[in-house]
Amino acid sequence: MISTATNLTGGIGSRIFDEDDPAENHGRGQLFTLTAGDEVAAITIRSAGAQTFNDDLLTINIFEGGIAQWNTGQGHTSAADGDNFFNGTTVNVLYTETFTLSGEYMTGDYITFTLAPPLAIANTGDHGFLMTYEQIDTSNSPTSLFYLENQAPTG
Repeated sequence: MISTATNLTGGIGSRIFDEDDPAENHGRGQLFTLTAGDEVAAITIRSAGAQTFNDDLLTINIFEGGIAQWNTGQGHTSAADGDNFFNGTTVNVLYTETFTLSGEYMTGDYITFTLAPPLAIANTGDHGFLMTYEQIDTSNSPTSLFYLENQAPTG
């Protein structure tokens, strides 16, 4: 489930290119620490630019591991890597879900992706999420970019 709210605070601008785009930046994410027994029920991002989608796909992967495990590999470095965004890393992917993006998201919209079902955390330690974007309808404007901020809403 995807829901939207607006709160114009924040300032961590970033962007994800379509996974087939020859440019880099094919994924974005964040690392954090969780405790055994925690539950991840949703991930919220902030749209840093107005954009319209038509059945485009955003995939969220939640993994166990931190920067050391991520740095054992190169991740996704080119379109030739296909859908292997964890190329050579030693993180342990715990959860993957793909969401369909349709409609208009405005600058400053907070977009919440509710996991179905929520992920129960078994081990205390470093975890993270990685989001990837696949543009299905290439006729949409702007280009094959998904702009986001990974800062939580305030207030």
